[in-house]
Amino acid sequence: MRLEDLNAQHVHGILWLTTPKTRAAKRFVPIAEALWQRLWARIHRLHINDHEFVFTSARGNPIRDNVERYHWLKALEAAGLPRVKIHSAWHWLETMAAWTNMPDDVRISIIGHTSIDMTAHYTHCDAASLGLLLA
Repeated sequence: MRLEDLNAQHVHGILWLTTPKTRAAKRFVPIAEALWQRLWARIHRLHINDHEFVFTSARGNPIRDNVERYHWLKALEAAGLPRVKIHSAWHWLETMAAWTNMPDDVRISIIGHTSIDMTAHYTHCDAASLGLLLA
């Protein structure tokens, strides 16, 4: 295989932008209207085009995982929440979606899995919550 055979674009350093592995990996992510408005305001204010990242470092480079982790932990601390990995947000989202009786096909679509079995791996129930459902 040659580099020219790959559908990839060099971004910065060791980072490359490629197409998603599967069609399921390209998904619709619902966000609140207020957040949507703030994102568009940022895009317009900074003149971000279709092929640029919305969030970058001060030098315009992609945000590194250690910077993302630092800000994630600061946000948790400010909110008075325990220190958890950012991946835990996926588990929380899936658990809350299940608790609100969101249909399985919608949950699968948002999380980006191809089956309810994989989505169920991210769903957690505790005794108190189960008791409320049965009450």
